[in-house]
Amino acid sequence: MDGDEVKVCDWGLDSIHRCHVRLFIADVLRLVPSVTVSGVYFYNNRAVTHVELLGTIVKVKENEKSFCVSVDDGTGVISCTCWKQTRSFLQSDDPAPNSPALEVLWGAASRGRSWNTGEYSKEVVVALPTLGLQARIRGRIQEFRNQREIFATNYAFLVDPLLSLQICHMLELPCLYRDVYDQSFNPSPKHQN
Repeated sequence: MDGDEVKVCDWGLDSIHRCHVRLFIADVLRLVPSVTVSGVYFYNNRAVTHVELLGTIVKVKENEKSFCVSVDDGTGVISCTCWKQTRSFLQSDDPAPNSPALEVLWGAASRGRSWNTGEYSKEVVVALPTLGLQARIRGRIQEFRNQREIFATNYAFLVDPLLSLQICHMLELPCLYRDVYDQSFNPSPKHQN
């Protein structure tokens, strides 16, 4: 990656830089750290600092001020630190999965289709994480004791017995990989349209 790393001044030209990039956990664990700036990782040649994950909670450790949950999406397991005073995704009293805010958040509305998971199961937001709940985590990637983890800025713990949200998430990710993440980012003027 040393020779292929995009210059720091060009990172802002990439459409996914400083966004919460939705990735499989296995790919988060395989990201290559930047040699020039700490806290920055590369997927192909795209700089990634923040991610969004959805998976099942397989381990919970509660401290006075935080939760440490391990999340499994079927491709891997990663530890996520969630501070108790952090506000969750769902700010309203209506946890309906097909609310306009969630459609924009998950990007379904921007592609002209809406995943109406309410037909299959009803999400219930809970305050405390327990094993088997679905966790939706957004945060920055960091290394702690030589282990990659997510420092969550937003999170939600959801009861979704039919896993409809995770199924929709897993169906959307291959499209994102194909259409965005796997496309080469080259900021040089000779390759721009």
